[in-house]
Amino acid sequence: MFQVYHYYAPTFLLFEATTLFVNVRWLLVELQLKDTKLYLYNGLALLLAWFVVRILWGYTSSFFFWLDTLAAYREASIRTPVMAWYMVANVSLNLLNTVWFFKIVKGAVKALSGGRK
Repeated sequence: MFQVYHYYAPTFLLFEATTLFVNVRWLLVELQLKDTKLYLYNGLALLLAWFVVRILWGYTSSFFFWLDTLAAYREASIRTPVMAWYMVANVSLNLLNTVWFFKIVKGAVKALSGGRK
């Protein structure tokens, strides 16, 4: 079973692809470029990347991760505390990604409606 986790480690590390846009956003804020088109386009790219990578890809990967984890649990090749840890971690991180996604959507709606600070 744990050989399957070798597959899921890089699968979930793909979430970090969105970090590029978060870092560019930070840099643009530090350079006082919040009122530029680049800042807006980066924000929209962050929104799209977050949705595709962390929501679509993330929840799909979690589904298959859980199929494999529960199969391993039924075969007794994974212990209850290990399964519980992965369950708590996976559900918590998916919930955080969803909360952050809605915050990003809220910011995008505000920016597109002309309500930027």
